[in-house]
Amino acid sequence: MVSLKEFVAEAKAFFTRRFRVIAEINRKYAKPRIKMTRMVRWSLLLLRLYLIILLLILAYKFILILQTM
Repeated sequence: MVSLKEFVAEAKAFFTRRFRVIAEINRKYAKPRIKMTRMVRWSLLLLRLYLIILLLILAYKFILILQTM
């Protein structure tokens, strides 16, 4: 049987290793390796804004559904 202290230590070690891997990947791809034109940057910005608007609409719809219950 594993004690709670051992379980917590193992869980902490597991998540520490996972976050270290994620941080390493983020460092590797932090700077883009290709040059983006101004049009590409604008397109990506518009896509981000579109995604945010869709998420806001989804959240609004969810709140409306919760209020009608």
